Formats: sequence, structure tokens, C-alpha cells
Amino acid sequence: MGNGSKRSVVTLWAIGLLVASTLALNGCSSNGESNQNLLLAEGFIDAFYSWSPNALGHKLAKAPQDRDRTLYYQAWAEAGDYQIQTRRPCFATSSTNVECAITVTDNIGAALGYIATDTFKLTFARNNLVGVSFTSDDPPILQALFSWLKVERPEVFSGPCKDLFAGGTTPGACIRAVVQGAKDYPGATP
Repeated sequence: MGNGSKRSVVTLWAIGLLVASTLALNGCSSNGESNQNLLLAEGFIDAFYSWSPNALGHKLAKAPQDRDRTLYYQAWAEAGDYQIQTRRPCFATSSTNVECAITVTDNIGAALGYIATDTFKLTFARNNLVGVSFTSDDPPILQALFSWLKVERPEVFSGPCKDLFAGGTTPGACIRAVVQGAKDYPGATP
């Protein structure tokens, strides 16, 4: 092998090493950010179920558009006696999104005979929580209860549940009224 061939092999090897190093660094950076997002997501769940609005509010500092609704939900959950049954690890659904599924029991579910899993969908940018949404797999009986309450006890929605999850200010009183309605609901579990 001549000197020119050896130089070409060394040059190709050096270029390959440079490309591999760059890819590895990029992968580590994005993986590191993803791991940080997972840690932040777990911290958010800890704060939510701590029942401390101050702790949760701190986690929502960069998500002001979701702050009031999330704090309302925390107060609703605390007053409804949410108890964690299964806390699964949060998982990344993309480089900026994390989901956390928590199975809980609560006073409404106890009256209606079900447990539910709440899923928090968290969005991150530069290792900051910037968005929060949540869903639940509540069964159809919960929607039936709300429909029944609207007809049989409309004062629930003009009183304590006014602006439910949309600017309402009495989440504790609201869930207590819904729990009482669930206990009185004809389709409730005895």
C-alpha cells in the first residue's frame, strides 16, 4: 500500500470518526433532554398529588395558559379524595411530549362503582414545562350522571360547578355537590 493509499484510509477513518462522534453527541443531547423531561414530568406528578397549590403552581411557571385549569383540577381531585392505585412511570411520546397515566379511586367512582385512569399530557421546550392537558377514561355512567344532574339539579351548575374547569372558583364545593348527586343518582351502585 503506497503513501497515498494510507493517507486516504486515514482520512476516511478520521471522517468516519468525526461523523460518528457528531451523531453520538447529538443523540446524547436529545436523549439527555428527553431524560430531563421525564424527570420534570415525574416532578409535576409529585407536585399535583402533593395537594400543594404552591408546589404545583411553581411547576406551571412556564405554562401560564394551563395554570388555572390545572390548579382547579388539583383542588377538585383533593376534595374528591383521589387516591393513587397505580402510578406508572411517565414516558416520552416524542422529544417534547411526555404522558403520565395514573389510576385513581375517588368519591365519585366509589358512588358509581368504577375506578379511572387519568392521563396527563405534558409538553416541554428547552427543559421547561410549557403545556399541560389531561384526560380520563371515565366510563359512560359519569356522563350520564352529569346529564341527570343538569336536569334534576341544575343549581349544581349555576352554583358550585359554574364554569367547571373553565374559570370556576369552587372546585371543592363542586366535586362535593357532584359526589352527593352520584350517591343519589338512580344508576349508582348501592
